[in-house]
Amino acid sequence: MMAGMTIRPSALAGLPDRYLPLYDAAIEVFAADEGFALSR
Repeated sequence: MMAGMTIRPSALAGLPDRYLPLYDAAIEVFAADEGFALSR
C-alpha cells in the first residue's frame, strides 16, 4: 500500500507528519486482521 493513497480521517489533519506513518501501519495491521478473519 502506498502511503500517499491512504485515506485518512480529517481529524488527523492537525497531527504532525511524523505520526502519519504510525497511522498507516495501524491501518495495514487492521486490514490484515480483517482479511484473516474473513478467510477463516
